[in-house]
Amino acid sequence: MTGISTTAVHAHLASQHLHHRANTIGDGRVQADATFLARVGEAVSDCSDLLVIGPGIEKVELTQYLRAERPDLNLHVESSDHPTDAEIVALGRKRFHLGDER
Repeated sequence: MTGISTTAVHAHLASQHLHHRANTIGDGRVQADATFLARVGEAVSDCSDLLVIGPGIEKVELTQYLRAERPDLNLHVESSDHPTDAEIVALGRKRFHLGDER
């Protein structure tokens, strides 16, 4: 199948708030959802081509996970800070040489 589809996979975090108090152990960061990358991998299990877009370290972690778990996946990575839906679709069409499928 050729086309564009969307799926949302949300992290299950213990807290949405960051707190750091003096004389406490830890850096105050929210603990990561240990199952998140596996759930993303499951969500894209039917994909043969995938474009990962976004800023920061999370994009790198996801890319490393997918390369290890899905060596057959045609994986592309683009840095982008808060793209709109239209920008994401345009970037995907360009990257995978897809025509306008309206």
